[in-house]
Amino acid sequence: MQLEEFEQKFGSEFTPVEQNAFLQIRAGARVRAGDYAGALDDLRIVSENGVRDKETQKAIDEMISQLEAALAAPRQQSQPEPADGIENRNE
Repeated sequence: MQLEEFEQKFGSEFTPVEQNAFLQIRAGARVRAGDYAGALDDLRIVSENGVRDKETQKAIDEMISQLEAALAAPRQQSQPEPADGIENRNE
């Protein structure tokens, strides 16, 4: 059974703890598949729901930061280079 099918079949019955566990599993699967935006969405929900274990919350927050950075990187790389003769003040 795929995660989407599992969520459709049982998702409405998830307790908050089950929802957090499911979202963490799906976030991991999404990272492996290269869907960083989807993983980020899942982990943000988990963080908003709250996690009892402080170490787990710290790990989730770190992963959120890493995903945000990974998603921001392509945008930074796609910015146009300064024209010839114009100084780049960020260097």
